Amino acid sequence: MSIDFYFSDLTPTAQRRLLEAQGLSCAEDGNYDLDIVPLFTLDIEVEGNQNNG
Repeated sequence: MSIDFYFSDLTPTAQRRLLEAQGLSCAEDGNYDLDIVPLFTLDIEVEGNQNNG
């Protein structure tokens, strides 16, 4: 299973830190406002039903 994370998924503080790290003044400057390409993808291995009930 994969979960994509986009700029809009970040908290406002994390968004600001990312922009500052890249030397950008706003999301539009890096095209982050479009949310077309994920910042990163988290791959999770899901094993069978983990319900012990």
